[in-house]
Amino acid sequence: MLRDIESKLAGLVEGTFGRLFRSEVTPAELARGLAREMEATRRQGLDRTWAAHRYDVYLSPDDHERILRLGPSLLEELSNHLLVHAREQRYALAHTPVVRLHRGDELPPSRYGVAAIHEDPDAAAPDAAAPSQPRQAEPAAPIPAPRQPTGPVAEPRRARSGRVPTPPGGAPGAARPRAGAPPRSLVVVLEGRREPLGPDGGVVGRSRECDVVIASAEVSRRHCEIRPGRDGWTIDDLGSTNGVVVDGVPVQPGRPAPLRPGAQLELGTIVARVEAGA
Repeated sequence: MLRDIESKLAGLVEGTFGRLFRSEVTPAELARGLAREMEATRRQGLDRTWAAHRYDVYLSPDDHERILRLGPSLLEELSNHLLVHAREQRYALAHTPVVRLHRGDELPPSRYGVAAIHEDPDAAAPDAAAPSQPRQAEPAAPIPAPRQPTGPVAEPRRARSGRVPTPPGGAPGAARPRAGAPPRSLVVVLEGRREPLGPDGGVVGRSRECDVVIASAEVSRRHCEIRPGRDGWTIDDLGSTNGVVVDGVPVQPGRPAPLRPGAQLELGTIVARVEAGA
């Protein structure tokens, strides 16, 4: 009950009472208004909640001119604010949010309006409805030879007599697998389907050119990239719309995160599992 009263009071301060003592619209107020509009216009699908991706903001002539002088960086910040809000609320987006400003000659100063527009995700992504094609349907490519481990290789320590000691169970100089070494390949398991990644990894996305194709409008055309490294496998967000989460931790674009077998991978609300390959 107390929380309801506090929220109503906050609405009065930001709304009717606030407008009585304010002569202009502020960027912070626009950000709050856009987030409220996203909440009010969300749509419930079969297994996820969709948020609008386009927002038209109507301002009085004076506010419109003043906001435009702040430059395009403000619109970018407002769009990023909506993207972060959608990820926090676990809303699905068909596209990255876009904010556009319009002049409303009938609006008085300090008043503004927001119109949220949804778009059919299937129409926005014509290849989303097509089933994932098996990789064998494409022209067969030569199978690459197993890649040798990269990085400096320590030479075997020699005995004082100058002879190389023989490792147990093998000939002199025979390579032995390191305990706890990362797997040479990974498999992405999604809805019972197993999509293998080779020794060089690959790209996951909606485009049929990706190594792992996920036919969902919630997945970007090039969503994320999984690659091997010296210390194990990593995953990087390629600037996707709905983000990448590994075991509950968001992955920041351009900052690859460790990816180990058994990890849960979330692309928006699409959940997959990563396993070690054969």
